[in-house]
Amino acid sequence: MEALWKDFRYSLRMLRRKPMFTAIIALSLALGIGATSAIFSVINAVTLRPLPYREPERLVTVQWHNLKSGVRGDRVSPDVFHEWKKNNHVFEEMAVFVALDQKTLSGEGAPEQVDIHLVSANFFPMLGVRPALGRLFSDVAAAVRRRSGGTRKDNSHRRRGPYGDRSHAARLPVQ
Repeated sequence: MEALWKDFRYSLRMLRRKPMFTAIIALSLALGIGATSAIFSVINAVTLRPLPYREPERLVTVQWHNLKSGVRGDRVSPDVFHEWKKNNHVFEEMAVFVALDQKTLSGEGAPEQVDIHLVSANFFPMLGVRPALGRLFSDVAAAVRRRSGGTRKDNSHRRRGPYGDRSHAARLPVQ
């Protein structure tokens, strides 16, 4: 133990004698530790932590593949989706999820980027989540009108929007 203590004191003396070398070592260690922490945070959030849905291990994405042309895709027409859903004998539930783009939500406070998605009426119940405010879509309203109001997962609508506390982020048709 005494030899280890002597080696430690000797290394400190050497580092004190060469401040530029010491600064490079400290900077290298700081960058390495920071980069490792950042990468782990992303990997942990994306792959290691389970999704915040009911039974996330059972969620799958269905895609199509045209064997003649070799084209693949994940977007289908409403008619094709309804046909898949009608003839489904594999999945407990099927829902549509189409990512559109981002829009800027502004009003009180700083503007905020929000993702816009089209989803079918059974999307949220299938995931086992409830909206933070408002109600879920109804199958009847979706079938009759083929459109539903937007729902929010958080309460950012309370501090945004031109209509105060009752404004909606979007009102998009669901097909």
